[in-house]
Amino acid sequence: MQKAVLVVDDEALIRFVAVDVLEDDGYVVYEAGSVLEAVGILSSRKIDVSSYRAGSSS
Repeated sequence: MQKAVLVVDDEALIRFVAVDVLEDDGYVVYEAGSVLEAVGILSSRKIDVSSYRAGSSS
């Protein structure tokens, strides 16, 4: 059974790369561009692992 991963990042390019690598490694990958979007995914899907990168402050 494949593990499901949730990648959360507000930068689309970072999500794209992370999703690509994880899918190549055999994971089912969900992605969210915000915490609100991630909460929606978490409430409707079984996620085994999540990855979140907080935005940097300038």
